[in-house]
Amino acid sequence: MRGLALVLLSSAGGCHCRPDLPDPPDDTDDTDLPPHSAQTADTAVAGPCQVPEIEPNETPSEAVPLPMELHACGTFEPAGDLDLWRFELEQDAWLLTRLQAADGSIADPNLLLTAVGESWAAARADDPESLDVTLVFPAPAGTYQLTTSEQLFRGGERYGYDLVVSETKPPVSWTRTEAEPNDAQATAQTVAAGDVVFGTMSGNGALPDYDWYKIAIPPGKHTLTLDVTAFDEGSSANLTLYLFDDTLGYLPEGCRDGCPANDLGCVECAIEGGIRGVELDPHGEYVSSGGEVVWIQVLENGSREGPANWYVLEIGLEGS
Repeated sequence: MRGLALVLLSSAGGCHCRPDLPDPPDDTDDTDLPPHSAQTADTAVAGPCQVPEIEPNETPSEAVPLPMELHACGTFEPAGDLDLWRFELEQDAWLLTRLQAADGSIADPNLLLTAVGESWAAARADDPESLDVTLVFPAPAGTYQLTTSEQLFRGGERYGYDLVVSETKPPVSWTRTEAEPNDAQATAQTVAAGDVVFGTMSGNGALPDYDWYKIAIPPGKHTLTLDVTAFDEGSSANLTLYLFDDTLGYLPEGCRDGCPANDLGCVECAIEGGIRGVELDPHGEYVSSGGEVVWIQVLENGSREGPANWYVLEIGLEGS
């Protein structure tokens, strides 16, 4: 009998411009970090303001130049104010953008990052359990524009914010990378127990990107565990997983999407996170009777693509 158990984590347009990603650095010391703990989550904008906002800065031609690594600051004033900033990334690198309310501010900031001359963008609002914004991703070299705003379009003297853009280390580690093309079942990438795959929702031209993987389940009862890390560590991705059999039938058998809250016998097909902005990263289990191939589909709920929509998919398999 097949079944599915979903476990929610407690803390929580396409182009071919993705940079080549090296293997995770061997010298990254994560020994003091609990599993899936963001190395960047406590990153603060330190020191006095080095690059104050210059008004007007509401259009691309008025964007304030922002040197990398320097502390910038501004105020959302009047209500509905948009502040634009622009910076240059000289070479491919993991990039950290940190936007937070200034000391004493009551602002709830929102961030939109666009790559000038490219077709992709990255949007991010609140961090898990925080009103501040931390965007971390492997960025191609180029010119970037940041649009900062107040989520509820409020403004005034008490709506100040701090901003910094810097290079950083990858906040995650992995054992292998996604191999494109893997946009359909026929081109699914084979994975195995213990694999930790780094992928990006990007690379299918004008079509939405779907990342497909497949894993062979040995004979006998086994539990397949799928654990996604993305939003919690600074990605802008909001992901969902689906499982299929060889005929593209949803697994587990008889599952459905959109189960009513009062139907305790209904099993969801979608493997998702929970509350938006808190539990976006999916974690799920599938109990197999064994001797089958399970097909795994990864999709981005907003059909957003680009290097900022990265993820790490960890695969576990245990017999019983």
